[in-house]
Amino acid sequence: MKRNFKIEHGVEIWKDYIFIDLHNLYELNKIILSKANKLLYIIFCRNKYPEPKSLKLPSKTMFVFRGIQHIEISDNFYNRDIKQLEEIGFKSPNDQNLDWLIPEAKSEKDDHIIFRFEEDEYIRISCDEAHFR
Repeated sequence: MKRNFKIEHGVEIWKDYIFIDLHNLYELNKIILSKANKLLYIIFCRNKYPEPKSLKLPSKTMFVFRGIQHIEISDNFYNRDIKQLEEIGFKSPNDQNLDWLIPEAKSEKDDHIIFRFEEDEYIRISCDEAHFR
């Protein structure tokens, strides 16, 4: 999977020498899935916590996944009001144990990216490209 971002500490997104702390400063806003176009958008909006004084953070940010080959969304994800991202990590395609995730530094090219949210809800993705905006 080609990506235009790096993941640090399981919750910080680094792109173009700027970091965004999705765990502490953002909450899940919505998910848009187009199976026909093999696209997934995961959109986050700023939460109620004040931003660090030295940063001007965008009010909205998103991940765009293109060329989706595999997507798995936990059974109760849409039945709950899920907002809080807990961790982003990786898993090999055959590993279904989501109790722990592989950090980016130890991940392999074909690993799935996992977004783990509150109450152990998750989104698991394999795709050609992942972009952070």
